[in-house]
Amino acid sequence: MVPDGRDIPGVCPFYITDDVEGFIDFCRTWLQGQVAHLLTDQATGTARYAEIKVGESLLMVTRTGNSLAATRNHTMVSVEDCVSLYGRAVAAGVVSVQAPVSVHHSGETYAGIADGCGNVWWLSTRTERLSYREQQERYQQKRQP
Repeated sequence: MVPDGRDIPGVCPFYITDDVEGFIDFCRTWLQGQVAHLLTDQATGTARYAEIKVGESLLMVTRTGNSLAATRNHTMVSVEDCVSLYGRAVAAGVVSVQAPVSVHHSGETYAGIADGCGNVWWLSTRTERLSYREQQERYQQKRQP
């Protein structure tokens, strides 16, 4: 826990970008993110750092500067309907990384989009509840010629 009482999960994705506002807008628009904490530059009023709640997860983002160079991350996000979300995002001009694909052995459908900062967001929707054993069996069947 940080000094002001905010809880920080044990593992929390951290992004470094030139465009914190763009990152926040992307998370709000496509991931239903909500800003939980925001620090702005007092001189310019621009966002320097933010914590964004996406579901039960927390994302942290900060602006490049000092010794911090922009990074590009890949993040998996569980969503209710990745096919629909992907379609709406691409129609709105979001960059497509991977069109939706159903993965039989995992019981999931995946799609990939990229934000304006170059981060890739892998959208995932569970289509079947499979045990680990069922997934292994399906994967082995897929691997057989």
